[in-house]
Amino acid sequence: MSSYIQLLCLILSFIYGYVVNKFNNIFLILVKKMNIFFRFIIYIAYVVIFSLLYIFILFKINRGILHYYFVIFIVIGYIIGYVKRRKYYD
Repeated sequence: MSSYIQLLCLILSFIYGYVVNKFNNIFLILVKKMNIFFRFIIYIAYVVIFSLLYIFILFKINRGILHYYFVIFIVIGYIIGYVKRRKYYD
């Protein structure tokens, strides 16, 4: 895998983690008052959809190769989104 594709995947993973955090916030607001069973089913569907979306994007960019540092960048993007949200609400 070339350096350009790796850099593109790292940036994409970071942005993807940030976007997933924002969608997670919206999702939690929407399902807050639902029954626990429906909340569980919808949450499973939410996780599957976002996971498949990330895998699909990776297949388009680099034939679906997932490295551990892509996952690290997703987590970093998620954490930064979480910290920014906390800073906004405090």
